[in-house]
Amino acid sequence: MKAALALCTLALAASAPAVRAQEAPTELQSASKLTEDAEPDSWSYRNADVDLSKYKAFLIEPTLVHSDPTASWGGTTPQQRAAFAEMLTQDLRNEIGQSYPLASKPGPGVATMRLTLLGVTTTQPAAAVASRVTTIGIAMNGVKSLRGKPGSFTGSAHLAFELTDSRSGELLAAAVRRRSPNALNISAALSTEKTVAAVSKDVAKSVREGIDAVHGR
Repeated sequence: MKAALALCTLALAASAPAVRAQEAPTELQSASKLTEDAEPDSWSYRNADVDLSKYKAFLIEPTLVHSDPTASWGGTTPQQRAAFAEMLTQDLRNEIGQSYPLASKPGPGVATMRLTLLGVTTTQPAAAVASRVTTIGIAMNGVKSLRGKPGSFTGSAHLAFELTDSRSGELLAAAVRRRSPNALNISAALSTEKTVAAVSKDVAKSVREGIDAVHGR
């Protein structure tokens, strides 16, 4: 199987305290091993020498925010990115924890999962919603939905997923994806925060489905 585990509603209160995300190194651990897939903005890696089904529990690290100065953030603030990272971590823990034990420390049969937020493109709410309520807009976005394409004027999140052995740190699988919500998801088009929230849940579900496939579920 060529692909690694598949990759890519939070309302930020105005009074929320400032938080700082953990920054990732300028280069991903998997950078030198990723190979480009057929679809745009998609790279994958799978360690063919390792049986992933031997990993029965998962240690989920906090999502990192990429520190590369060339990364594109679409005008989002550091506080928003930190909130996005926390949301991605929590959604992944919730999704994986429904089906598999969550480990608190390295150990035998434990793999470490780590997401890295590489960038964000912002949603244009007024235009995005308007494009979904007209007859032509509904038709166009319906076609995009069937083709797996992002909806009009809706942003995206650029994410990396890495799976490593919790004890040795050996890279087991990795994927880089740019993800957008389903083109017919009107709620996700209301703000960049809701766009990323929808992506976060989709990514968590995709990772869990990838783990399920490895374990024959």
